[in-house]
Amino acid sequence: MGHMAQLEQVFLNILSNALNAMGGSQPRRLSVSAEKDPESVVINVRDTGPGLPDEFFERMFDPFFTTKEAGKGLGLGLSISLSIVKGFGGTIHASNHKDGGALFTVAFPRLVSPGRAEE
Repeated sequence: MGHMAQLEQVFLNILSNALNAMGGSQPRRLSVSAEKDPESVVINVRDTGPGLPDEFFERMFDPFFTTKEAGKGLGLGLSISLSIVKGFGGTIHASNHKDGGALFTVAFPRLVSPGRAEE
């Protein structure tokens, strides 16, 4: 469960960052996948950009932290996204994919109504 506008903000931010990160990379590919298990729903967003610098990991969710040049971003997107996801009981994890590029994983607890059959 989640508020549609807030979830939209989370994923638009992650997707926009991925598109910006790919810049002139070739090929430029952005993939989104989702999976579920009995406890959670997991959404993965992967790009084919250069990946995330090591120093980025410790500060990436801090307010006003950005790697973009001045005037290109406020550095609030990931901080706000983290707050929204945590508010729904979820998590965001960032890593570099083994085949290159960045991978963002967003996980939410799965809610199933009592008495309702699994889809």
